[in-house]
Amino acid sequence: MNFGERLKQIRLEKGYTQKDIINKINISQNGYSSWELGKTEPNLTSLKKLSNIFHISVDYLLGMENEEGLIIMQNELSEDENYLIDLIRQLEMKDKSTIYELAELMVQAKKNKTK
Repeated sequence: MNFGERLKQIRLEKGYTQKDIINKINISQNGYSSWELGKTEPNLTSLKKLSNIFHISVDYLLGMENEEGLIIMQNELSEDENYLIDLIRQLEMKDKSTIYELAELMVQAKKNKTK
């Protein structure tokens, strides 16, 4: 199941219309529809908003975590990566969001250095 299919499934399970979500996260109809159709994907800020609306983790929304909160491994991770995942799992959602933002900033800074 791709992201768009998962997003639509979760939205319907939670009883929301597209218009409900559009109003809650302040996005255009075309923008949101393109997510559900798999044409585009939301940025980190929008993922966090969706996560809060649906009361689910970003990992679950992205299909990286099952309903029991277990990470779905698509390939093997290093010991350091597993350690980091274990630490993040122990955090509350607001603290996880801080970690996600920091990681995103660090990756962007690295990209800017290589330009």
